Amino acid sequence: MWLVALALAVGIALRIAFVATWHAPAGDGVHYYKLSQELTAHGRFALGPGEPVTYVRMPGYPLFLAYLAVRQAPISLERHLRFATGANVVLDLATALLVFLILRRFGVGPALTGVGMVLLCPILIRLSCYALTESLATFLATLELYLALCAMRGRLLLYAVACGLVAGLAQLVRADAVAVAPAVGLALLWAEAPLKRRIAALALCGIAAAVAFSPWPLRNLSRFGKPYFGGAVFRRVDGTPLPVEILSWERTWASSAPGQSYIDLPFVFNQPLPITRPGIITPAMYDSEAEHKQVVAIFERYNRERFSPEVVAALGALAHARLRAHPLRTLVVLPLERIWHLWGPEPEWELPMRSPVVAPHLLGLFDHLDLVLLAFALAGAALWLERGGRDERRLALIFLACIAARTAIFSFAIPNATNERYATEAYPMVIVLAAWGFWSAWRALAQWPRQKRIRPTSA
Repeated sequence: MWLVALALAVGIALRIAFVATWHAPAGDGVHYYKLSQELTAHGRFALGPGEPVTYVRMPGYPLFLAYLAVRQAPISLERHLRFATGANVVLDLATALLVFLILRRFGVGPALTGVGMVLLCPILIRLSCYALTESLATFLATLELYLALCAMRGRLLLYAVACGLVAGLAQLVRADAVAVAPAVGLALLWAEAPLKRRIAALALCGIAAAVAFSPWPLRNLSRFGKPYFGGAVFRRVDGTPLPVEILSWERTWASSAPGQSYIDLPFVFNQPLPITRPGIITPAMYDSEAEHKQVVAIFERYNRERFSPEVVAALGALAHARLRAHPLRTLVVLPLERIWHLWGPEPEWELPMRSPVVAPHLLGLFDHLDLVLLAFALAGAALWLERGGRDERRLALIFLACIAARTAIFSFAIPNATNERYATEAYPMVIVLAAWGFWSAWRALAQWPRQKRIRPTSA
């Protein structure tokens, strides 16, 4: 308990020290800053005064910034970052509390261990220093799952409606919030209630989620003629949507290895593609010299026309041809390689950390602590599935369903830049399993000397 209390104190102090000494917007964060400032000042969802209203970003996080976290305009980007990252600390503390509530049925030890793991989790700490959606999305995902677990134990319909409302709000923050849905579905189906009542709970949860989410697609349908449920999948820095065909083509060759995302930068900044520069057109992008020439010809035309209908059609045709020629590589091998990057340590180039709290030469070691969490999570899941009762096995499957759904989504969603950032919302579920795995190992070690002393001697 003393160790857990120390971890809690260190974790809270670290969070405050990190966001106080290092905070940044990242590219996406600049969009959220502009959107929230325009919402606060003029009540418009646009990327600045005089800019047209837009649908390219989901509205949940800008609304959170405008009406809860920052609530000031005009305000400098630096002050905005201080408010936003301070709110991230509060959100992560709330996430830690939810992990405690999920684990408390198994004792105070596992529950406090889970809290400590949330506060000391490197990827959660790193993202709390950025004015991005992840801290809010992680809290909402954990709250959604907690409410679904409450529904399993009583007041099924009430908790199902609450769970659905939170699911709808989470969907307004990030399109990938749908990854929690399979776990929620399992929890409601396994509730202690008659089958008809469980089916009613699923229906009410879905209706509540649709009601909470519906203002966004209805607004887009009214203003733009299409619902744009997930905003724009790919966009320029000025907010202009980019064609999804470029992502379809990237899915046929990209494994998310370091450097593969450099090709996107000219698209994002509306610049010509430096075709002859090393690392831009790479051998992974073609299977023959004829295809190499085809790729070069497409991007030479892009340099003249940008994403004209002809360029978009050529990229789509090339993506389809490559998928048809190599379905196993595109649908199995490359997604598996992306999963490796999804659960590996966060690369420094994706979310730089310049805080003096951790020395630069120790930052890599610090980031590898997430691998320790994953190891304990595997142990915890195995113990629950092998030795637990029916309830414990079901809980393990619920948490694993959430983790698996997010893994499946991001084995395809971001083909050339998949990294640990996109696994963040599943980390509270990883931590629940890891806390159980850690506590089981701790108890086994504590009991081992006593078991050794009382071992009976042979006759």
